[in-house]
Amino acid sequence: PPGGLLSHPCALRKTVSSQYQKEGVVCQEDHEEKRAAVSYCSDCDFFICQECVDLHRSKKMFKRHQIQLIIEILEGGSTKEDIFQCSEHSEKKKLFCHDCQQMICAICHSVGGHKTHSVSFIN
Repeated sequence: PPGGLLSHPCALRKTVSSQYQKEGVVCQEDHEEKRAAVSYCSDCDFFICQECVDLHRSKKMFKRHQIQLIIEILEGGSTKEDIFQCSEHSEKKKLFCHDCQQMICAICHSVGGHKTHSVSFIN
């Protein structure tokens, strides 16, 4: 997985563009065969295929995840700012959780599931 390297919209767009030009962007979930990714989930920090997008939309635990179409990332669509919004607390993600390798908001760290995790501020 990208492991937090895609925390900034410009870095995300550059990475997607680079991968897309080389061999296309591949779903990072465990499938028996490679599948083309169609979206990026900022909560999972994974590129995902349509099947995974459908799973995200159908399962309660994933419903609040921020999913963005790869084409929007490549075009620099306005929804790229959503990757900085915590889907659980509607706060700006200003911390990086090293244990989970994802961006989180201050509430996630102070009272949420990341309370005891190692974090650092994102500039």
